[in-house]
Amino acid sequence: MEPFAGLVRRDPGVDGVRLPGAAGEVLKIQQYADNTTLFVSSVRLLVRIRALTDLFVAGTGSRVNMAKSSVLFCGRWTEDIGNSGGFAVCEGGLKILVLGGTNACGALGRC
Repeated sequence: MEPFAGLVRRDPGVDGVRLPGAAGEVLKIQQYADNTTLFVSSVRLLVRIRALTDLFVAGTGSRVNMAKSSVLFCGRWTEDIGNSGGFAVCEGGLKILVLGGTNACGALGRC
């Protein structure tokens, strides 16, 4: 999965999200074992992420379980969230893995 992460990190079309208090550091992708979490700040980027995913799958023969792939919109969005790039939109919360921390959802608000 690291080659996919490199593809996402190098893509200038994927802007990620700026981390508060991290001197301008931008987070685009986070991986743990076989789980990948992507961070984007625009709905149009979901289509780009899907294109990168399809490119990676075609080049490596890997598969993406779209039944387990979803999008969670956090905060206020001014864009139409109708085109989610073919990803299911999560209506409730997401299960997240927290390593060595406290309740991340408590820190972030409802996840």
